[in-house]
Amino acid sequence: MLRPGTVALVALLILFTAAGSAVLTESALHVPPVLRVVPGVNAANRLASATKASWTEITVEAQDGARLVAWHFKPPFRNPRGVVMLLHGVSATRAEMLPYARFLIENGFEVLAPDARGHGASGGSSISFGAREVDDLRRWTGWCDRNLPGSPIYAIGTSMGAAILLQALGEGAPVRAAVAEASFRDFRSIANFRIGRSIGVGEPVAQYVFWPLRAGAFAYARSRYGIDLDSVSPLKAMPKIRVPLLLIHGTLDNSIPASHSQALKAAAPESTVLWEIPNGGHCTALGMSGGEYERRVLALFSASESRR
Repeated sequence: MLRPGTVALVALLILFTAAGSAVLTESALHVPPVLRVVPGVNAANRLASATKASWTEITVEAQDGARLVAWHFKPPFRNPRGVVMLLHGVSATRAEMLPYARFLIENGFEVLAPDARGHGASGGSSISFGAREVDDLRRWTGWCDRNLPGSPIYAIGTSMGAAILLQALGEGAPVRAAVAEASFRDFRSIANFRIGRSIGVGEPVAQYVFWPLRAGAFAYARSRYGIDLDSVSPLKAMPKIRVPLLLIHGTLDNSIPASHSQALKAAAPESTVLWEIPNGGHCTALGMSGGEYERRVLALFSASESRR
């Protein structure tokens, strides 16, 4: 028989784990209010002025009724080469993707830059890292099909946006070619890494030491929000992707280690190219590659154009 003190200690540990799991989940599934910024129109106006493009704000309705918002830019060309969807990372907004939009517009592409659910001006009670966002992306490609008929669709995703994109491609999203920078391989792995990093231990150690906390957090997400974080896995999607794919990762990324993209590449070696940025940080390829980013992305999209 357990001693009363032991029973009390076990009960305290269970209570601590449950509380910690709830806090961990709430922080993961919601953008902190201080970071929940709605992009202003000035940023869109500046880009349009610099590129002589026109733009409008558009909305679609998600499966759960959330209102999703995006900017649509049209280049000053009679026959655009296609439309590129730009998917941002967690706690960011469509405004962070405007540097990508600029070189795409200048090279003849239309751009669709949405705020992910739970970010910016888009609705949605919580983030799900792909569990719900994959269908959101399907709503945006549907908008493209209805409003830009015959226009090929391309996509660039960064961080969380890259993970969402890969999962959507695995489910057959009608994207002709794609770029995914700094994706995690699955949510379980990145959760282990982030938990371990917070106390200075590696992902393999955190995987075993903190499994009750992680398991509790995943159970909390399922029961409170109906989100199955175990299903969030770009890695499982990789063998099902049938379009040209460029993976990008900085070798010094301390937010999502480059080993995640290495694992993704290994899961689909024939259709995927992995470009590792020496000494690159998290989603820094565009800024530190000296034009190589633009050249590689445009080459990928151009090669896809030739296969129409």
